[in-house]
Amino acid sequence: MSGSEKKPDASEKKKSSWRVKSFVWATHVLLAASLGGLAVHYTVRDEWSVLAPVFYFFPPAAAFLFALPSLAIAMRKRAKLRLSLSTLAVCAAAVAVWQWDYRPTSAAEAINTGGPRTRVVAWNLADAFWGVETAGDGVEALAPDVAVLFEAPTPDESREIFGRRFPRCVVAPFSEDGLVIVKGSIADVYKKTLEGGSVALIEIDVEHGYLALAIIDLSPTSLTSREEDLKAARAAIERWHGRGREPIVLVASVHMPRNSVLLDRHLGGLGLRETFLAAGSGLGTGWPSWLPVYHGEQFWISPELSIGRSSAEWSLRSDHLPWVLEVSRR
Repeated sequence: MSGSEKKPDASEKKKSSWRVKSFVWATHVLLAASLGGLAVHYTVRDEWSVLAPVFYFFPPAAAFLFALPSLAIAMRKRAKLRLSLSTLAVCAAAVAVWQWDYRPTSAAEAINTGGPRTRVVAWNLADAFWGVETAGDGVEALAPDVAVLFEAPTPDESREIFGRRFPRCVVAPFSEDGLVIVKGSIADVYKKTLEGGSVALIEIDVEHGYLALAIIDLSPTSLTSREEDLKAARAAIERWHGRGREPIVLVASVHMPRNSVLLDRHLGGLGLRETFLAAGSGLGTGWPSWLPVYHGEQFWISPELSIGRSSAEWSLRSDHLPWVLEVSRR
């Protein structure tokens, strides 16, 4: 060792040791949260309405946040590096196990009636940080009869732009940052603000007949109000739709798994079924679009409709994948 090189003093060693120990504890907490979320998913699912969404949200986000610091902190000690990377790998595997949902194409074909279809698109534009015109290109390429767009930037400007892009369609807001595009006409619009989001019911007339389009939009941070919001949304839809004979297509952006106990209780309680679980195809996750690990938007439909297609469409025009549903009357 040359004279110019200095040995690390006791304070530096102590500081380095503290960082490594902190990281080891953090990764183990992350592991516990991941495994806890996995246990909740396969037992009570999200019956714990306040606690369970934390399990679904925290592990993937934390895993990404810890990935780069893990290398920086643990590189000096190979044993710690192996431990940290192994822990993160287990976390990632746990997340993948409960988020991953892939279904073969044949599932949709089995229920396809071959009749005329209405094509519904649900897409979170994530404030269109690639530009509203770019988002418009993506929506236009999907050729929807009905498009439900969440997190549209500056709604008035977006409405003007989409109105110009789709001159034969009706463009209307359903929430503060949500737009619906209908290739047909809109009869009535009912809207209600919830504690953690909003619900709307829109009576529309498209090429193949009348539909009642229900939309539930809940914030990913509305943990404590989630079940109450679903109860309120169900009550509102029952009140608005009443004994109406129009089939219902419900689009839900609720940041919850499709097999949620709460969704089955309240949306299933309306007599609706989730289309991806019933006859979906492909990957069941939709965010982020370049590496989908989170559940995406959902479609729930009434028994009068049959499913021709329910799947995500590949697109990088937003950080969310668009979801496409094709339905026909039985």
